[in-house]
Order: sequence, then C-alpha cells, then structure tokens
Amino acid sequence: MILQPSQAVAELFTQAIFYGLYIPTFFNCLRWLLFEDEVWKLRPCKQITWLYIIIAILVFALATTDIGIAVRLTRARLVGEQSIAERLSYLSVAIEGTILIIIDAVLIYRCWTVYGKSWRIVCLPLAFWACTITCAVAWTICNAVGLQLINSPTAMAIVVGVFYTCNFATNVYATSAIVYRLWKTAMTDNKYSRLYQVCRTISGTGILYSFTSFLSLLTTFWAIRDTFPLALANSINIPTACIAYNFVIIRVGQLRVRPRTTTTNLHVYHSSCPPTPAATEGIDSSTLPLK
Repeated sequence: MILQPSQAVAELFTQAIFYGLYIPTFFNCLRWLLFEDEVWKLRPCKQITWLYIIIAILVFALATTDIGIAVRLTRARLVGEQSIAERLSYLSVAIEGTILIIIDAVLIYRCWTVYGKSWRIVCLPLAFWACTITCAVAWTICNAVGLQLINSPTAMAIVVGVFYTCNFATNVYATSAIVYRLWKTAMTDNKYSRLYQVCRTISGTGILYSFTSFLSLLTTFWAIRDTFPLALANSINIPTACIAYNFVIIRVGQLRVRPRTTTTNLHVYHSSCPPTPAATEGIDSSTLPLK
C-alpha cells in the first residue's frame, strides 16, 4: 500500500500495540492446550490436541513474521527505498491474508462438526472461503508476474474488497450457526451450564472479530482515494483475529475447572469424563469452535 512516512509509522505503532496484546493470549492458549487444567503438569500425549497446537503456533509464526516485515517496511518507507517497500508490502498482505484464511478454515470446520458433520450446513461458508482463497491466489500471481496490484488503488480495492466481503460473510454465518446450535442445546438443559457459558464466549469473540473485519471491509471502499484507513484497519483486524482464536481456547479451559453449577457433565474440550447424551445430542463438544 502507498503510504506516507508518517502514516507508515502510525500503522506500525497500532499494529505493535495489538500484537503486544496478542502475545499473552498465545502463551496462555498453549498453557491450556499442553498442561493439565489445575496443575502445571504436561498432559499425556493422547490427551493433547495437536491440531490446535499446530494451528496456534503457525498463526503465531505468521503474525510474528508480519510484525517483523512491518518494522522493515516502515524503515524502507522512511528512507525512500521504494522498490523494497513495494516487495515487503506485497509480502505483508499475503501473510495477513493467509492468517485470515487459516482462522476461517478452523471456524468452518468447527461449524461442520457441531452440526454432526453436515455438509449442507457449511456449503455457503465454504463457497465464501473458496472465494477468499481465489482472491489471495490472484493477488499472489499478479504480483509474481509483475502486475503490481499494490500500486493500483482501484485494482487493489476490488480484490481486497471481495476478499473481506467473503471473510466477513464466512465469519458471521459460521459463528451465528455455531452459537445458535449451542444456545438451542443449552436452553434445553440449563441456562447456567458450561455449554451456555461457552456459547456466550463464542458469540462475544465472534462479534469482536466480525466488527474489525467489517471495519476492514468498509475502508476498502475508501482505498481508491487513500489507502491509509485500510492499512490502519488491517493493523487492528489481523491481531484481533489471532486474539479471538486464542481467547476461546483459554475461556473454555477456564470453564472446565470451575465448580459444577448443574448436574450436567459437559465434556467441553479435553475432559476425561463422557458427555451427557441429552445435553450434547448432535454436537461434538470436544471440537468447539476456536474463534
């Protein structure tokens, strides 16, 4: 994106603040995934959900790489290294798009499992997700062959606008479907059950991520005139997506160690106790959404 030096500094400052907020959630997330609930003792290998850990580490690696590129990109803009700034800007956008694609894929997978692996439920979000991948691939190919979309505000606004439209639609649809399913099941059991609390957590993080995603979507329409609002929105949206991903894992882990307030024995995440059939009918509660 074409930014003035002062705008580049403001973007980096904002991104650094939100990245700093993300770091504690990452390590806290690993704590609940790797260690026993009530003691600092590693879980047996069979109880560790390696997929969650791999995704969390991959997202952390990409986010850390992105902030490192942002530092070098800001320096390039300040000293007038235009060619380096263009390449780094293209690489940064590609990494940020990859982060969102990964997180959306996890959300769709959770929606699929919550509805008993019903493909009919996830057909629409899968179509949106495929569209985001298409935009990301088109961005990569065009820049790889020398068509610098990043220097064309109109072309960039179209590609990024379609990407964020589909990203926002995926997030809203999948989160709403998951919350509805969990809420409906929780209401048949007890509104104070842990399943209900998890439902509230997912809805809260979903609203937070949806808001920042919608903010990025809105600023794409202004990118034709000025790319700074879009850059600033992205510097908030990407870390927020990572934070939301980790926060649900943390919150579900905290709910597991709370005293039971109902007779329902909810197997929310990694509990060794079997779930109550009446409370979890049709729901794979060990694979709740991570967003």
